[in-house]
Amino acid sequence: MARAPIPFRPAVAAFSDYLLRSRARANLVGGRGLKDATIEARLADVAALANFLERRGINDWAAVAAGDIEEFLGSRSRHRLASFRMFFTFARKRKLILINPALGLTRPRPTGFAGRTLNSNEQRRLIHRWRLTTIDPRERVVGLFALLHGMSSSQIRAVLVSDINTQAGTMVIAGRPYHVPLDPITLAAIDAVLTPRLALRTNNPHLVLTKDSRAHETAASP
Repeated sequence: MARAPIPFRPAVAAFSDYLLRSRARANLVGGRGLKDATIEARLADVAALANFLERRGINDWAAVAAGDIEEFLGSRSRHRLASFRMFFTFARKRKLILINPALGLTRPRPTGFAGRTLNSNEQRRLIHRWRLTTIDPRERVVGLFALLHGMSSSQIRAVLVSDINTQAGTMVIAGRPYHVPLDPITLAAIDAVLTPRLALRTNNPHLVLTKDSRAHETAASP
């Protein structure tokens, strides 16, 4: 309990006892109680919240609002909300608080990329593929933009021909406050996209065109 500020420790200690007793009861009836690591994680989460609250000038669990919990959670691991739901439900039943501030809170949505990533061998194979002039230049450009320059699909679709300076070897990427330098492989792929545009007679300003979008001035559909 030493990790929690003194005003918060009695409730955290009571919560610890509650978790241990709940596990003991579950074991008696052949159930599966919380593991030591899970109990320690729950207590650590509550103690971390207590320290955060103290820095905000809050020294009583009863004074905690939902906004305080949301601000603490931010982009932190979503399992912490489960800890707070359990703790504040316990505190409400014990009448340590009048209102459960965790009631109705939803898990924060994860930020950043959460999909599968490519290992180094897979990346090398793709780069080798996108060097080949026999591959559709649009595939080459889209792939290299994503792999080498970390561009999202919306950023790729938004690229205009005027965003690219082939002489300087740079381009403008939406959301980035500087001109991004381009590598020779990407420049070659861009050139392969730009060359046939002369015969298309299109007014679409976007770099990547499809059969449908070249007749308009909007970005290609995702």
